[in-house]
Amino acid sequence: MNPTSVTMPPYPWQMDYWASFLSQLQRGKLPHAILIAGIPGIGIEALGRAIADYLLCASPLEMTSCGRCKACQLIASNNHPDLFILAPEEKSNVIKVDQVRVLTEFVAKTSQQGGRKLIVINPAEAMNISAANALLKCLEEPAGDTTFVLVSTANNRLMPTIRSRCATHVLGVPKQQEAVAWLKQMEVGEPEALLEEALGAPLKAHEWWRSKLIQDRNEMCGLLAGVLSGQKTASAVAAQWASRYGALEVSQLFVFWLERLLRARVTEPRSIIMEHWQDLVDVNSAVSDQMLFRLLEGISQRRSQLLGNPNLNAGMVVEELLLDWMAVVKGALKRKIGGIAP
Repeated sequence: MNPTSVTMPPYPWQMDYWASFLSQLQRGKLPHAILIAGIPGIGIEALGRAIADYLLCASPLEMTSCGRCKACQLIASNNHPDLFILAPEEKSNVIKVDQVRVLTEFVAKTSQQGGRKLIVINPAEAMNISAANALLKCLEEPAGDTTFVLVSTANNRLMPTIRSRCATHVLGVPKQQEAVAWLKQMEVGEPEALLEEALGAPLKAHEWWRSKLIQDRNEMCGLLAGVLSGQKTASAVAAQWASRYGALEVSQLFVFWLERLLRARVTEPRSIIMEHWQDLVDVNSAVSDQMLFRLLEGISQRRSQLLGNPNLNAGMVVEELLLDWMAVVKGALKRKIGGIAP
């Protein structure tokens, strides 16, 4: 039997947490429910799965699972009977209550391999209210030797009662030197600039480079600046984006750009990759920080609505997002001309 290649932790910037996790395990202090949180693009999903794989390994090494035992081979074939992955069903962004009921039945059963049972919930914030409520008792008093690993890039959206039942570990953005070194190892060109564009998230920077997504984002940035300056019509751009990207992706990108606009006012970074970025900065120059924060909050709320109801009309939603941003820019310009405080 050939051993499975194992890398733990999945990324070098996760080493501090991995050492802490192993120490807890060795001292018999590992909590039964772990919540791994952090921004998208830093690998918390892979880390959550690595935790589960290590705990199921029958002969773990000092830092990694062995990759040789029966448990590791079952994991590699996605066929381990004591591992339950809870995620949104295909073509859905929501984890539903019926899925959690299946999970509770799994928890109540005896381990088939005679050891620990592992549940990975990713992304945990995808649980709707009914699903989260159904999970509570199971999470608080799991049957047998059961460990829950919840993964979330938006843990503020989790019910407080879910968070309170977990040991939470929030992973920060990797150190720039560490992230850039990894990107160079992945043969990413212009790693420093691309990492800045991705707000320090190396996996996001890598994906953008690999898929050439940055070219799409640059085009969208230019179109958004055009709409906000009145050179493009919101309805035409909204129709194009809704059909090509969808409302959820557009709302996520708007949140990303608003956060970056606010960050740029503090650190004054200047991207050398997004040639249209300065156009977006300039067209929002009259908008106060307070108004940008309000707009960010509103679009974040709309994004949450889209996650809960993916059947909303994409074209209408994207056009509303554009019109909301246009109204903020126009209002700021009027106040500037009239000498009115925001």
